[in-house]
Amino acid sequence: GTLWCWKDPRGLLHVYSPEQAQRIALALDDGAQKELTMSVEGVTVKLDLRQRRQQSETEPPVESEIKEVPMSPSSAWSWQGSDGTWHAYSPEVLQSFQNAKAIGRTQLDVHVDGHSWTVDLCAMTQVDKKIGESHAVRGVPSTRNLVWSWRDQNEVWRAYSANNIRRIQLATSLRQQQLQIEMEGRAYDLDLHAMTQTCKQTQ
Repeated sequence: GTLWCWKDPRGLLHVYSPEQAQRIALALDDGAQKELTMSVEGVTVKLDLRQRRQQSETEPPVESEIKEVPMSPSSAWSWQGSDGTWHAYSPEVLQSFQNAKAIGRTQLDVHVDGHSWTVDLCAMTQVDKKIGESHAVRGVPSTRNLVWSWRDQNEVWRAYSANNIRRIQLATSLRQQQLQIEMEGRAYDLDLHAMTQTCKQTQ
């Protein structure tokens, strides 16, 4: 996938919102529509899709380059609490990470658990902006495109439910090796290191 961005006078890339990016993509697919008008960061701008430029409706007008940037591979990011437990970021924060990596930024501000943090993707830390407390950050390859399944007694592979797949994905992203799930009215222990599952009622 790709991100649609614009470059400010300082040379920094800014990411259009998903809705704005969709409008740009639809206009380009249509072929006939070469100009768009939208509000970007509170300023009305006119986009020239043929020249890949945007111009603000300000005095004086500010011209910027429009770029299509390849998205970096998706990762499941998490941060380490004071007790050593790893916590998954929200989908909104994960999107911010992905956008930042795609346009080459190494620092960004996020809101987690009611606090404002500065995340450094090179140092792999997040620092509380108010009290200076620092926590480790990590990113592991996302497994969201994998279909998790199990093999029954007849040697037939069967997919887990969507809810159980989400739980397995979260556990693997946090590098947890053990997980308990319910399936077909029974409880199972999953060993994500040995890649086995055991029915608790038949142990």
